[in-house]
Amino acid sequence: MTTRSFSRRMLTIASMAAISLSLVMTVGVALANDLNQDTGENGISWDDPAFQGTEKDCADAGLEPGQVLWHFIHTGTDSGDLPSELTAEFADAGTKTADGYVNGNSIVMYNIITGEDSLLSASDDIENDGNLNLSHICNGGEEEQSVAESAEESVPESGEQSVEAGTGTPEESTPDGALFGNGASPLPTIAFSLILLASLGGLAYANVKSARS
Repeated sequence: MTTRSFSRRMLTIASMAAISLSLVMTVGVALANDLNQDTGENGISWDDPAFQGTEKDCADAGLEPGQVLWHFIHTGTDSGDLPSELTAEFADAGTKTADGYVNGNSIVMYNIITGEDSLLSASDDIENDGNLNLSHICNGGEEEQSVAESAEESVPESGEQSVEAGTGTPEESTPDGALFGNGASPLPTIAFSLILLASLGGLAYANVKSARS
């Protein structure tokens, strides 16, 4: 083997080693820290008692009814690790992402808002010896029914009761002869009228007979 062939072979090997090292370093940078907590078979539920935030934790969450805030932290980090991104997988919402942020000199944090859901997994693109943790969960309370839905549910029942309550009302409340006012019988009035007409007729007949005589 000549010196030139040996040098060319060594150069090839050195180049391949440099490329391999570069790939390893690139992959190392791309590696992510996975969620430190075990999500279990069904994930971490939005109402899991172990992760519920305190009143202070959730004071500025500004959530609407039915919304849930998932707050993550990555230990051993600071503003020098930004920008960063967290990717989380949920049972219903699917894949959600969030940009990292810091408060002053704090560690890197992430917030994701979903509905009432379960967290299946999470990871961010910061590679260090720290841990990515689900810090706490906040929720906006139960979602209220809309006014339209409430009215739609109540109308059939109340309408049905009203119809039942009104059944038989005309027969019970309307007496015989009610058309003649206050429910009084018209017979005395009719009899009096007939007597009066008979008397007037008799007087008229007597006057006519007297005049002829």
